[in-house]
Amino acid sequence: KRGLIIGKTYIRNIAPHAVFLKIQPAFNLRGMLVFDIDGKKVGKIQDVQLKENKNEIGSITVKSSYGTIEINRKYIEHIGDNVFINEKLENITKK
Repeated sequence: KRGLIIGKTYIRNIAPHAVFLKIQPAFNLRGMLVFDIDGKKVGKIQDVQLKENKNEIGSITVKSSYGTIEINRKYIEHIGDNVFINEKLENITKK
């Protein structure tokens, strides 16, 4: 099993049975729904590609009705309970 290394600058608090972080680890995006600029459901995140070994998203892999597509970070507008991209899905799949 692969371990997880977290820099001490990301740690907010250490409790006896948990570590609380100041950030949301990028890999937690797996399983989130993705919507385009018009609110149309794109699909569900299958994988997250990071920039180097940092907690910065390079791109996300999304399973959609178009098949599996990779969406570059530059198209991600907002990450909350869901992920919203700043383009129509049709425009991204053409590029």
